[in-house]
Amino acid sequence: MKKLILLILFTVSITSNLFAEKIANAVRINGESPKIDGRLDDEAWKSAIMFDDFKVKEPIEGANPSEKIECKIMYDDNALYFSAKMFRKDISKIRTSAFKRDNTFNAEKVMLILYPFLDKRTSFTFLLCASGSKSDYISTGDNEYNRDFTFDPVWEGATNIDAEGWTAEMRIPFSQLHFHNTDQQVWGMNINQYTPSSKEDVYWSMIGKNEAGWASKFGKLIGINGIKNGKRIEFLPYVASSLISNPNVESDNPFIKKNQFGYNGGLDFKMGLGSNFTLNATINPDFGQVEADPAIVNLTEYEVEFAEKRPFFTEGQKFFEGNGKALFYSRRIGGPPKGSLSGDYVKVPQNTRILGALKLNGRTEGGFSFGAISAITNKEYGQSYSKYLGSSYEVQIEPLTYFNVIRAEQDLNANSSFVGIKLTG
Repeated sequence: MKKLILLILFTVSITSNLFAEKIANAVRINGESPKIDGRLDDEAWKSAIMFDDFKVKEPIEGANPSEKIECKIMYDDNALYFSAKMFRKDISKIRTSAFKRDNTFNAEKVMLILYPFLDKRTSFTFLLCASGSKSDYISTGDNEYNRDFTFDPVWEGATNIDAEGWTAEMRIPFSQLHFHNTDQQVWGMNINQYTPSSKEDVYWSMIGKNEAGWASKFGKLIGINGIKNGKRIEFLPYVASSLISNPNVESDNPFIKKNQFGYNGGLDFKMGLGSNFTLNATINPDFGQVEADPAIVNLTEYEVEFAEKRPFFTEGQKFFEGNGKALFYSRRIGGPPKGSLSGDYVKVPQNTRILGALKLNGRTEGGFSFGAISAITNKEYGQSYSKYLGSSYEVQIEPLTYFNVIRAEQDLNANSSFVGIKLTG
């Protein structure tokens, strides 16, 4: 009896991961914390652990950087300290042009990107240019280019150029970050360095051009122990005065004087609620320093929607967006009164005064995001004067108004699917 033997061969394909997960160690400062001057000559930096394992993303993916980069991370009870040394063979090629905050796209720069929540969505970027200019933003949705530049934390940064290249030094208070209250912290982290002269884009935790994801593929920052979320309480009162000169005012105009003096005052308040939520409040806010809107002639029947530039409404704007677009038009809060008047002389306020507003937003470890805004605007009146009657009268042109917006969202899985609800009133 003959036996038929069937031989089946399995081919196993093993692909090595060139961009394996990185791990960096943060060292607790035992003595005096370093002075933030960009020089890295403080005694504390000598005990920090240096790492220099970077890879190029552009122009040749996966290549070693043409010039060396050395980084170190330390911390004390109050802040995280980061240093980077960018070695250069020719320091004359270092671009030192100054830039406005958050307008550093073509600068020579280094970025520290922190991912404390490990929620596969939210990361915080702190950027320093070789000139010392700063930028900071939040990336959401596990996408490198989904950036919210309304994130303006209080942190220190300085740079210095010497014969070997340029250095960057940062101090980031823990009070400006959101992280879980655990004794041993494990954060996601990445570092990016861009050199315009060579167009070389270098990363510590390399994410390939054809790979999806951003914060979820960062390396790990370990060694941070025994820190706590701060109270994160900020008060910002203001007092403002104005003097307007009108040299060509008509003598019979009762509403405009040659010299008009005015004054105003209010308060902004911010408080962290636990590690995940932030409460913002404002009383009689002043937006006098906000950039003016461009002049637009609207010949259509549709409302012109101007970009929101007021700090109270821009901060945390990502909690009120869907697919990168705002879910409500916040410029209606405190906008121009809707009523109108006629007469020989008319006095109408340009904007409705915001008496007060509250905003609560945040995200939990379980993937639940929440944002709420409640605001109240003043009852506004306009005045009209008739030369024929020789008298003026007052008319209400805007009622006392309440605005309320609530948005809640829950992540469903690791693929960024979610379900949410929005309520407005």
